[in-house]
Parts: sequence; structure tokens; C-alpha cells
Amino acid sequence: MLPNLDFLPSGPFPPNPSELLNSKAMIRIIEEFEGRYDHVIIDSPPVLAVTDAAILAVHTDGAVVVLRSGETEQRAAERAVDQLRRLGVRVFGAVLNEVSAASPDESYYLQYYYAYTPTGTPVQSGWQRLREGVSKVRFFG
Repeated sequence: MLPNLDFLPSGPFPPNPSELLNSKAMIRIIEEFEGRYDHVIIDSPPVLAVTDAAILAVHTDGAVVVLRSGETEQRAAERAVDQLRRLGVRVFGAVLNEVSAASPDESYYLQYYYAYTPTGTPVQSGWQRLREGVSKVRFFG
């Protein structure tokens, strides 16, 4: 273990996860952890897959959306952000994992290339639209 890091595993899969996550006991645990720790991070299943993430996110300060490079479709990412926002959840930003290791020059070229149509007319790339959907969020990378 790392110093100054506490970890609480989920344990066995319960028959009624949404009921447990939305219980008064769970809300009290989250509040207790917030009073005891500087930062509380809750890992949950994908927002669009089951209700667990949405139930938990409502009782937190906000959420970070995790996207898998080459797997997560743009529309699914936008729907996840929209769903969280409709619930009043603050979306802090996104993490893009499993990104191929391209050189900075290749990364710049691809960003530039996908921002223009073959005729040279500027258009918004899908990720630019997603960034605007997650407004006032600082993206790294």
C-alpha cells in the first residue's frame, strides 16, 4: 500500500446494488469519508451501462468521465456527459486512456488534419465538440 492512501474494496457483487448505493447508510458513509479525507474517489461502472455511477455521482462533488481511445464512441461520451448534467452532477473533465504513444509532432499533425475537411474548410472535430460539451473544464494533453 501507499502511505496516506486508504482503499475500500467493493466486496462481493450484491443482488440489489442500486438500492444499496442509494441508501441512507451509503450517503452517511460518503459524508463521513468527506469529513475524514482530503479527497474521496469512487470508481464505478460506466454511466451508460448501469445506474450505479449516476446514483453515486449525485452524492459527490462531481465526476470525471473515463474514455477508452479507439473504443468509446463520441456520441456515447456526449450522452454520458449529458446524463450526468441532467442529474445536476458537475463534470470535472475526462480522461482518455489506452492512447497510442505518438510523437508530439504526429499528435499535432493529427489534431490539425482532423480539424479540416478535404476542401480545406474548417470544421469542428468530434473531440472539439465534446470539449465544448464539457464546458469550463481543463483538459490535459
